[in-house]
Amino acid sequence: MCPPVIIGKACGPRKSTQEIQVDDFVLVDIPKYAGDWPQVCCILVIDCQHVTGQHVTVRWYNGSKTTAWTPCTRRVKGARGKTEPWTETVSRSQIWTSGFSLTPSGLLPKKIRDDLDVYEQY
Repeated sequence: MCPPVIIGKACGPRKSTQEIQVDDFVLVDIPKYAGDWPQVCCILVIDCQHVTGQHVTVRWYNGSKTTAWTPCTRRVKGARGKTEPWTETVSRSQIWTSGFSLTPSGLLPKKIRDDLDVYEQY
């Protein structure tokens, strides 16, 4: 059996998801949104006291690997034409990157795009 060969720059150990703060952007992998990839959100609240484990409230963003990201909205039931930010509570275990910031033009940083390429191969 041959040891693995790394061509190019070797990836260091992945940062722990413990390194997130409010207003950080993160990538998540949630099965119910499997058709939407990558899944990018901004952390609004970190709930450390939740009974079933640690959860975070996030605001979803829409975009792609090479386009700008904008906040997602959804319609308010019973209010014609009115929208609200799309927020959701997700398990901290579904977050697979440490926190990052979008570029000034709203794009994913190069390191995050590179991480996506590696993640998509598995």
